[in-house]
Amino acid sequence: MRNTLLNRLPPTAAARASMVLAQLVLLCCLVTAGQCAQQVEEPVLKVAYLYNFSKYVHWPQDGPPSSPPESFDICVIRGERLRLPLKQLEKHSVGGRPIVTHLLSGLPRQQVCEMVYFVDSSRSEVAAALKRLAGRPVLTVADLTGFAVQGGMIELTREDERIRFRINVDKIREAGLRVSSRLLKLATIVREMEF
Repeated sequence: MRNTLLNRLPPTAAARASMVLAQLVLLCCLVTAGQCAQQVEEPVLKVAYLYNFSKYVHWPQDGPPSSPPESFDICVIRGERLRLPLKQLEKHSVGGRPIVTHLLSGLPRQQVCEMVYFVDSSRSEVAAALKRLAGRPVLTVADLTGFAVQGGMIELTREDERIRFRINVDKIREAGLRVSSRLLKLATIVREMEF
């Protein structure tokens, strides 16, 4: 076995160092999305974005009313092609709470999600879901053009073969969420109905 730095650390320290390294790789993907996109499949990259959003957005202490406090729930609407990367995401946690992902065909009747990602939903489905979620502490994400200016919170976009994101800070604030300035520096800030 090679005598690397990780091999020289005690087992728990090596595990922590490996986890930190993995998180840095994910952060790299957030910062240099274009370079990572060439090396990583798009579904994996989008799930990495969801993970990073969960790290840099802060929810009120109570969270969604039906959410068990011991888990951080991410609902993915019509995202079957993300099944495998989402399972990998469940190996991580947010604020000490393990991530639980839910692949759904529509928004659940009971609010259990801290984050909702709309993958292949129609504009009318998304608009109806945004009305139901208005003012609730649920981060909404989609890669629909115009999502952020039409009431969504984070819109994933493609620019010059890179994945970028736009943040509607007003909608995030209305939901009682806070976004880290580190994430805001990487985003394009939009207001509702801005063109």
